[in-house]
Amino acid sequence: MEGNTSKSTKRSAKIHLDTVKISMLLVQQHMTQKQLAHYVGVTEASMSRYMNGNRLPRLGTLQMMADTLGVRLSELTRSGNPKAYGRIKVILDEGAFAPVRAHDVDAGLDILSPRDILVPAMGSWTIDTGVHVEIPEGYAGFLKSKSGLNLYYGITSDGVIDAGYQGSIRVKLYNHSREGYMVHRQDKISQLVILPVLLDDIEIVDAFDVETERGENGFGSTGR
Repeated sequence: MEGNTSKSTKRSAKIHLDTVKISMLLVQQHMTQKQLAHYVGVTEASMSRYMNGNRLPRLGTLQMMADTLGVRLSELTRSGNPKAYGRIKVILDEGAFAPVRAHDVDAGLDILSPRDILVPAMGSWTIDTGVHVEIPEGYAGFLKSKSGLNLYYGITSDGVIDAGYQGSIRVKLYNHSREGYMVHRQDKISQLVILPVLLDDIEIVDAFDVETERGENGFGSTGR
């Protein structure tokens, strides 16, 4: 009986790599995942497996990752069920619906309409969703169009939600078609993607440190 309890406890204390924290540190330090792999002494493929959650690095490798990123080893790991980590705090106004993921691994949280609204042809309409999201410092929320709405009905949405904003999310829907589009209560109207952002100060310089192959060539410069 004691043996079973010990085994169960060991399983529940499984260590997981905190890939969200690592991604944020990489952005802050202007470092790519490939560069991190080089500094740590592993292949790019191995680092990719670590970041995808398919493999946990050895303790020595993990310590080198922490040293390279300038943090304690404990800051790169988390224990327990990874789905219970990093919960997004949400407040709902009366009649509002909580954001949902269609699948566990989806990047976007679906935002649902709290009411019926007609988006006019070749026009737009702003929907107050009644959803308040606490976005942590160092991150931003991006409202992105639902691919199905865009592809089949010409309905798009776009916006940025900064950390610290606690008001209700307002989604502006643009109807690019020549027919009005009826939004029904509890329909999915947009999706919220939360990503780490770079918060460095702006520095005015005479030239960039590295001259890239593309340089100032803009849209269409690479051909069809």
